[in-house]
Amino acid sequence: VPSSVPSSVPSLEPNAATDGILLGMPSAGPLSTPSIMPVLEKGVSLVSDLPFDSTSRLFCLQVMNFRVNSVFKMRPCASGISIQRQKQLWKFDSNGRIRNKARPELCITWAGGRKKDVRLGMCDSSSRKVSYFVYDVATKAIILTNMNNDKKFLLGYDHVQKYNHIRLYGEHSLNPSTHSFTRM
Repeated sequence: VPSSVPSSVPSLEPNAATDGILLGMPSAGPLSTPSIMPVLEKGVSLVSDLPFDSTSRLFCLQVMNFRVNSVFKMRPCASGISIQRQKQLWKFDSNGRIRNKARPELCITWAGGRKKDVRLGMCDSSSRKVSYFVYDVATKAIILTNMNNDKKFLLGYDHVQKYNHIRLYGEHSLNPSTHSFTRM
């Protein structure tokens, strides 16, 4: 297991780092330590199962630009090989990062501290290696753990002002968006 991932996270099969991993958790509690099951992951959309508007469109987590510090928002899911689609495909890696499939050097990052916004950043940036992500299958949550103090946060969005940027919420948040993510 890489030294950046806490020892409480189980070890992975040798090919998980190259193939990508799918993170899941069959726990009874809302946010216990997830189990990690290595499987081939070619890139997935992180889709909210909450309705966004009066249409039946699906909304995906999307980075707004392929530039460092770009924000994330929920946008209608795209198809094909468009640039918009490339901004919506993600892979969980063996170090707890969420990498963009088209631009694997770019990750969803958090700088730590009191700010709760997530930004696009360089995966290997030492200033942004304060956290790791897991996906909880049972609660449909994307969980960020602060590696300095083991505090957990949930990825979500304002469920009233839905088009605002994606941010972190406390692990016991009542915001329904924090438990609405599925992989497609």
